[in-house]
Amino acid sequence: RGQEREADAIGMNILFQAGYKPEAMVTFMEKMYAAEQAQGGGRPPAILSTHPATTNRIANLSAQTAQYPLDLRQKSPVYAERYQQEVL
Repeated sequence: RGQEREADAIGMNILFQAGYKPEAMVTFMEKMYAAEQAQGGGRPPAILSTHPATTNRIANLSAQTAQYPLDLRQKSPVYAERYQQEVL
């Protein structure tokens, strides 16, 4: 689970450096949590889990957004159209 937390932190750094809002990663995790809940929300015991609980990932990433200057976060474009063209 520690490696997954590290991967989340690195992923957020990469998104920010690429010009994306770091909060978008939190939004993604919130959508993932909603999908988990829609499917029953069951999780294995923490000792058997390979990933941190999604709620913990949301909390960690939300806290991490504070390290990015607010003025730069507010100026970051969303790039939704570019994402849809290149990824979807």
